[in-house]
Amino acid sequence: MARALLLIAIAGCAHAAAPAMENVQAPPASCTVAVDMTTGAIAIDGVALPDFAVPRLRAVLGAPDRVLRDAHDEDYEEFGGDGMPPTSTQVPVTDHAYVYDRRGLVFVTRNGAFGSDATPTQLLVFLAHPRQFDNTAAPMATPRSRGGCALAINGQAVDPEVDLRPRGVTYRTDAATIFGVTVGFTSIATEIDRIYSMSGKRSLMIYLDAAATGRASYVEIR
Repeated sequence: MARALLLIAIAGCAHAAAPAMENVQAPPASCTVAVDMTTGAIAIDGVALPDFAVPRLRAVLGAPDRVLRDAHDEDYEEFGGDGMPPTSTQVPVTDHAYVYDRRGLVFVTRNGAFGSDATPTQLLVFLAHPRQFDNTAAPMATPRSRGGCALAINGQAVDPEVDLRPRGVTYRTDAATIFGVTVGFTSIATEIDRIYSMSGKRSLMIYLDAAATGRASYVEIR
């Protein structure tokens, strides 16, 4: 009897360490990443960024300061029918990161099993405060300067010094609204550590810095 196999990723990966820190020029005098959740439009310094294709990034932002490539193996399990035990195998994955150090921006791929596509699918905007929560994997790459670009969602500035958790929200809260977006929350040990979009044409994940402050540390835009 034919058996249906379900391929499920069960393990993350350890990324190669970034090069040693170097002196970096001051960030641009004015830099804003604007995201319109209604239309899905993204603009940087008022210039539209309709996709994250590498030639487009170079046209809008110039050449990245660094390009990182991470080739690794990931553990995958296949689950068989009729009570057969799962089997595990290692599959190759290659991801890429295009790092704009002075702007605090990183464009990354999220390839799955056997993937090696070099076109980014996500933009990470790093704000002033490093993330102290350690319950999620660190990003593949971190820019050498944080906060080089401000972030605006639906025309509202994301203040990097403000607690983004709405008043009265707890880890049990199903949904709330910030920046005109319906959002949900993830938590660790009853403390909210991330805020994610539940509405709009873009996917947002806001990683908070710490339980005591609740400030945006970096924001993932897809």
